[in-house]
Amino acid sequence: MKVDKKKHNLKQLISFIEQLLQEEGNDWFHDELALLISKHIITERDTTIKLAAVTVKELGSIDKYIENGLIPLIDYDDIEDHAVRLALVRDCVEMGKARLSQFDQVQSFPEFCKYAFFQVEQLINYYYHLRFKGDVPAALAFLKRLYPTSQQLKNTASVASVNFATKLFALRKDGVLVSAVVSPLNHLARIRNEVLHRTSESEEPFELLAERYAQVDWQAKDKDWDVINEYNYRLFKREEDYNKVMQSVTQLKQVLLYHLSR
Repeated sequence: MKVDKKKHNLKQLISFIEQLLQEEGNDWFHDELALLISKHIITERDTTIKLAAVTVKELGSIDKYIENGLIPLIDYDDIEDHAVRLALVRDCVEMGKARLSQFDQVQSFPEFCKYAFFQVEQLINYYYHLRFKGDVPAALAFLKRLYPTSQQLKNTASVASVNFATKLFALRKDGVLVSAVVSPLNHLARIRNEVLHRTSESEEPFELLAERYAQVDWQAKDKDWDVINEYNYRLFKREEDYNKVMQSVTQLKQVLLYHLSR
């Protein structure tokens, strides 16, 4: 009797969860539930597999998670260049696996952001290549015109070797990208650098930084942008909003493709 009652209660719970999933505004609950279930499956059935270390050629073990939507992927079907599209999809899959790696107590958000940045950088370089039809001198002339004070641009011979911040700044100044799009991309670039260079510098306690941020005079011409930028960056890291990162990369792709089609 106890088993039947327990089964009955669990069925009621499933029905309740199904109702929650159908309610508007509960997309976040769907994502968290999917991740919870996927972690349980991995822990019980794939204990010998460290998902975050699996290469693209070894995707057999996680195909079921991709097919069932447990690893959300960005749609890159509208990227015509096969090699570029493949690189973007590969990094997107790695990004999804980094998110799932939470089950193994891995610091997954920085890894997630690292692979998100790889896609951002690939999209930016792809845009410059298509916009200037592979004409490197023309692309570099564009960058120098919009960023004449850049010392790096005086000695570079390729767009790929130009600092990411410079290429992003030029697109912002040219009106291709707006601040709302650029800001999270800069955060991703900084996290990527911290991950790759294993930065271990001590940081100001966030509470003290938040106090300084609260004292910023927004009407002043000489606002303390160091405090503002640092606070926004640290907040971005603390929130660990995976969906926001996905949306930022997707939005960048859409904006760049839109400008290329004009």
